[in-house]
Amino acid sequence: MSDRKLVFQNDRASAAFGKFRDRIYFEISAQKGSRFASHSTWLKAMVLIAASVLSYSALLVGTFNSKTSLFLGLISGVSILLFALNASHDAAHGAFSRHPWINTIVLYIPFSILGVDPEMWRTRHLKSHHKFPNIDHCDADIDENPFVRLSPNQPKKWWHRFQHWYAWLLYLVVAFHAAWIQDLNYMKRESLANMDDWREQTPSWMQFLSLKFPHVFVFYVLPLLFLPFLWWKILIGIAFIQGVVSLLFILPLIGTHFSSEAVFPKIINGSVGCSYVSHQLITSVDWYPFSRFWCGIIGGLNAHAAHHLFPKVSHRHYFWISGAIGEFCRENDLAHNHVGLPKAIHSHFNFLKYLARN
Repeated sequence: MSDRKLVFQNDRASAAFGKFRDRIYFEISAQKGSRFASHSTWLKAMVLIAASVLSYSALLVGTFNSKTSLFLGLISGVSILLFALNASHDAAHGAFSRHPWINTIVLYIPFSILGVDPEMWRTRHLKSHHKFPNIDHCDADIDENPFVRLSPNQPKKWWHRFQHWYAWLLYLVVAFHAAWIQDLNYMKRESLANMDDWREQTPSWMQFLSLKFPHVFVFYVLPLLFLPFLWWKILIGIAFIQGVVSLLFILPLIGTHFSSEAVFPKIINGSVGCSYVSHQLITSVDWYPFSRFWCGIIGGLNAHAAHHLFPKVSHRHYFWISGAIGEFCRENDLAHNHVGLPKAIHSHFNFLKYLARN
């Protein structure tokens, strides 16, 4: 299904959102300084990079036992993940720096180290997921998954009846899957979700492979060359680190869309059935969205409604924007879905269980 076949409807939320958006941007410019990263956000990003580089360097050149080496590897892997969530994600939306070349660097380097093609990820994230979240054949985040049924509008296979049990195992290999299975699948596609011109969005094979090199070099080549352990023990350690990174990435995110509280619209005659604003609100579920602490830790992805309605704004603003969104929803008879993190995770697995049985 392509973009031109979907139509959003005008409603009370769309009529009121223009003034609300202007008020938010006015407050940003008048009181908060800028829609981009602040000095403290830059400092956080530099601390995360320093933590990753220093722990990784110590891992390679130090003489540590296996437990300490594993701990250093975890610190490095988790730090680069947090940098990607806090800085690279904003950069993909042009919200980290006012300079496009800085945003490109901040996106490309950590994504390449993590093994995810940065340009393909940015394209599908901006042109597919953000435009049509939770809409089958238009949101790449719920399509092309043969193992887990993520929408009530998708056909149910016999193995889906067990998905709420085996999903944990799948979530442990998200990092490996994203680097080597998902990206390769995307490279072979002619179309993806709502993008009929996907082939034009993919890089050349030379560029694709060159951007995989940092991941292979950092995650596999250097540890196997420098660490004083048997090769198979090193590979087990790498798998363990990637499993932890996978869970730390997926658990805060799975409940923000794939949840019992979220709506999965069924398209009828090309109509979404509501406005773009209402759609972003009913398909997003926040957890602790008013917390400056959690917005700072997870890059604002806990404040998903704020991110989807103001994607070009740095995550440092999301905690107070979330409060304003709550007021906007109350004034316009809309629901602002927000729960705690444990409830968000629990709701996700309840959702998987529901889809396994219905």
